[in-house]
Amino acid sequence: GNTWLVSAEYSQQNWNEYESFGLSDSLSKAMNISVGGYYQPQKEGIMKYWERIQYRIGFRYSQSYLELRNNQISEFGLTFGVGLPVRGSFSTFNLALEVGQRGTLNDGLIKENFVRFTLGVAMFERWFIKRKFK
Repeated sequence: GNTWLVSAEYSQQNWNEYESFGLSDSLSKAMNISVGGYYQPQKEGIMKYWERIQYRIGFRYSQSYLELRNNQISEFGLTFGVGLPVRGSFSTFNLALEVGQRGTLNDGLIKENFVRFTLGVAMFERWFIKRKFK
């Protein structure tokens, strides 16, 4: 009944082939892979508020085009989130928490651990719909 979704994405960029004015740079091939999904106990109808919340989880890994001291910089993150519906509306408040790591300690480089909090609003209201007839 459309209560869950799983998705994956892969992308690649050939920065190692980049040239400017006939000169190449020390850039590497960049790569990104993401996997995520959500679960929502009940999609539509009038029911308990907790059953209309979307529970989300995701993972991402990327290798940057930057190569420093023969080390390609990579990053990964694990994300948890919820989509909180606004009562009497189709709008939602979206909250997410991501924990991750970027960089490396090889050859005197820096490794960084990070926590990122995101707040978003998705507004689906009638005043955004253009009228066809006056």
